[in-house]
Amino acid sequence: MARFFIDRPVFAMVIAIVTVIVGAVAIPNLPIATYPQVVPPVVQIIAVYRGGNSQDLEKTVAQPIEQRLVGLDGMLYFFSRASNDGTLTVDVTFELGTDIDLATVKTQNKVSLAMPSLPPEVQREGVTVKKVSSTFLMAIALFSSDDRYDSLFLNNYATINLLDQIGSIPGVGDDRLVAPQDYGMRIWINPDKMAKLGLTATDINNAVQAQNRQNPAGAIGQPPVRSGIDFQYPVNAAGRLLQPQQFADIVVRAQPDGSLLKIRDIGRVELGAQDYKGFSRLNQKPASLLITYLAPGANAVETAARVRAYVEEAKKGFPAGIPRFPMTRPSSSAPPFMTWSSPSSQPFCWSSLSSSSSCRTGAPH
Repeated sequence: MARFFIDRPVFAMVIAIVTVIVGAVAIPNLPIATYPQVVPPVVQIIAVYRGGNSQDLEKTVAQPIEQRLVGLDGMLYFFSRASNDGTLTVDVTFELGTDIDLATVKTQNKVSLAMPSLPPEVQREGVTVKKVSSTFLMAIALFSSDDRYDSLFLNNYATINLLDQIGSIPGVGDDRLVAPQDYGMRIWINPDKMAKLGLTATDINNAVQAQNRQNPAGAIGQPPVRSGIDFQYPVNAAGRLLQPQQFADIVVRAQPDGSLLKIRDIGRVELGAQDYKGFSRLNQKPASLLITYLAPGANAVETAARVRAYVEEAKKGFPAGIPRFPMTRPSSSAPPFMTWSSPSSQPFCWSSLSSSSSCRTGAPH
């Protein structure tokens, strides 16, 4: 056989060239992954009991939910974690091949049956049921290179402008913030003053709920009215409070002499984070770290490319009303990143932990 091709070199070269061409044509059509799914699907249940410890969560929240989960179709096991910050997490693992969307619906139905047994505080917060993926894809860090924006602002900016949009990209199974911080009105009370006045935290809470509410006022001239009235006027009454000053003016107690005891008299109010359980940093600077997970069966390379393309497009909306400046490379002593050069503006940046960073100048929306 070898002597046949040695004596006919032209024929051998033609066969080799044809083989190379056929291989080049077939490569784009070859499968990327041929292995079956080995990670079982997981549905996660999250409940929040503000002010409760792990024992309170285990007795009043975890047990009612776990009792309903017993006998769930296709479930292998569930694992519950109750923390002292008032958060309960239950991971429900299903058999391989289970439709994750159908499993999420079934889990939601079981949780709905347990809702009446949960404390009112948990019912007000709501119980979240969602499918999760353990396949880590990539991380995106939103940061300010000059510390102009703190982690609270960056986390809320990412929540409003990036979190849901990236989560809807084809191939992304889930995305979440490492240390989420949502805006919240914080009321800091002096315990010594409360003790002298005979007040409790429940009194403060009741006063806030009674005076911070939406007030539908109806309309003027609405039927049935006497004849001759041809117009109706909707009444817009003041609703929920928005500013810290308004919360500070909430009346906690009215004294017999007509004087009023307000929240400002026993504490202070500020716009801060709902909780301070965690913080995220990038190169020792405040940042918002967003983790993305791969959907079951998705192509990691294509999904990562879609995420990068979306962030490249989304970063154009970070500043408002700033023209584009040429991109420049900083000095070699600085860490490698791309920046929009401008002598008088402040940079607002994003960074992917698997790629270089880039910044735009101006104030964010």
